[in-house]
Amino acid sequence: MRWWQTLGFLLLLAWFGQVSGWEILGLVLCAAAVHEAGHVAAMSLCGVKPQRFQLSVFGAEIAFDEAGVSYPQELAIFAAGPAADLLCGAALCLAAKRGAGSFCTSGAFWVLGLFNLLPVAPLDGGQILRLGLCWAFGPERGERVASVVSLMCAGVLAGGLCWVMLESRGNLWLLPAALGGMLIAFQTGKRIKTV
Repeated sequence: MRWWQTLGFLLLLAWFGQVSGWEILGLVLCAAAVHEAGHVAAMSLCGVKPQRFQLSVFGAEIAFDEAGVSYPQELAIFAAGPAADLLCGAALCLAAKRGAGSFCTSGAFWVLGLFNLLPVAPLDGGQILRLGLCWAFGPERGERVASVVSLMCAGVLAGGLCWVMLESRGNLWLLPAALGGMLIAFQTGKRIKTV
């Protein structure tokens, strides 16, 4: 793990905590831990060992060796993180309806789970889309179609986040995600041209 990526992650956390509140930051970190635990649990069930854990301003990533892992296993591994968040969010929502807890707590899990299902690489949704298309149509065609969809969605995501920042008069904690969307769109567009 590169030191500057970890530093960027920690600075972003401090900024988010200062702007949005430390309690909300704690909820987001809890949702992120559940998300990564979902990935690790699926890896364990598939007999895959995590190789590297990396933090950056775009979140956490647990890398694994894809050699010898089938498409269904990879799909399960990538889907397990968002699924863990959505299930936990649903359970917390039910608890809040019964008076135990708040809807804000469940919201952190829902937002993280749904955000990660966006069909934008390298998010889980982008990986799920890529794997599903490669499985259905072959690696070359699947990669190309997934890249085009990811490019379009990353552009829409970046534009939408910029619009929200403008409408909220400077909600800058969305800036890293907007810049990330632009960077992903640029890199994906460059990759599509070379294929």
